[in-house]
Amino acid sequence: MSAYRFSHDLQRKKASVIKLLKEANIPDGVITHVEPAGWGMISSGKVSVYANFPNNRQDFANHIVRNFNEAIGVYWSRAIETINPIFWIEFILNLPKHLLFYLGIKDDNWITKSTQLVYWIGTIIYILFGINIKQVVINF
Repeated sequence: MSAYRFSHDLQRKKASVIKLLKEANIPDGVITHVEPAGWGMISSGKVSVYANFPNNRQDFANHIVRNFNEAIGVYWSRAIETINPIFWIEFILNLPKHLLFYLGIKDDNWITKSTQLVYWIGTIIYILFGINIKQVVINF
């Protein structure tokens, strides 16, 4: 595969790659960029790694490779975590929080906390009086 084709494919997949890195909670890096501006002057500034992805500069490439390796580790640990039964128990106990997070609502929001509380209370009531609730709903 030629370097042009490789770079072209990465440009097409840039949005997907950045999304996966953000979902893995890998923060965007900032690299200091300095270049001559002419007449003995220099221009300097800070540049986002994600905004300049893909880039063939060595410092950008090192940062992106490190981010990729970290993301691979995060997704690997998440895959292994799904085998753990404690993960599934916690997932079921916090189902509303996970569903609302999937819909884009942060987990420290009052809506999430109140929904979680209603879910727990409703689950306890259903466990204690489940059969009676079914009969009341059917007879109503």
